[in-house]
Amino acid sequence: MSLSLDKALHNHFQRNQRWGFTWALWTAVLWGAWYVPGTAMWYEEPFVSIHSGDHGMRLAATAVMTWIHAVVVLLFLIIWNGMLGKLRDYGRTIVRFRRISKWYALASLCGGPMAIFGSYMAMGYVGPVFAAITSLFYPVVGAIIARLWYHEKISGRAALGMAIIIMGGMVIYGPGLFGEIDISENYAWLGYVGGIMSAIGWGAEGAVASRAMDVTDPDVGIQCRFSFEILFWGILVLPMIYLLTDLPI
Repeated sequence: MSLSLDKALHNHFQRNQRWGFTWALWTAVLWGAWYVPGTAMWYEEPFVSIHSGDHGMRLAATAVMTWIHAVVVLLFLIIWNGMLGKLRDYGRTIVRFRRISKWYALASLCGGPMAIFGSYMAMGYVGPVFAAITSLFYPVVGAIIARLWYHEKISGRAALGMAIIIMGGMVIYGPGLFGEIDISENYAWLGYVGGIMSAIGWGAEGAVASRAMDVTDPDVGIQCRFSFEILFWGILVLPMIYLLTDLPI
């Protein structure tokens, strides 16, 4: 009986690992593909009409892009969770701010105003290759935070995997990366800052959201996370820019 139980647990562990690697591969493919339409945003009206030297407008446009991004994702998540019958669970989860959804609110600050906003900055001021490269460092940031916060051990296999991810990205995108960097551009540093923000933001987002993932459904959790991001941009940041500046938000 004990032997069959051990075998069942072993098979369950292996099956979970296979699914984990499968979803990790899809994550890599889809995140990489995201930089194509993300960069294309800068070549569409009204963003393409912004003068390259008008940095106030460019940063305001970045904020608007990030807000639109969050709104569209939330619409898809509403459809997704509606088809799965999880909208009631979403309602019950998001109102439990004190114990659960506060972690998704904090994760939304890391993922939206820091990571996605930083990625749009990196794409707009430097280029998509640079933006993609810097985001590759987020597993390292996430692992360090998990080690310090959750006291998780970083195995040799995990460390090797992170090194392969970073080095592989540098080998593939290195020539294009160095072709995009131009130190003569006085405001290119904004793109470099944005790249650092994306790496730190995505790494911190996963670590923070993990505090609530054990007691909530993942589909519901990510909808809570984007709900808070929309509120952050739509109620706080964009109205403040509109009221305190002359930018045509």
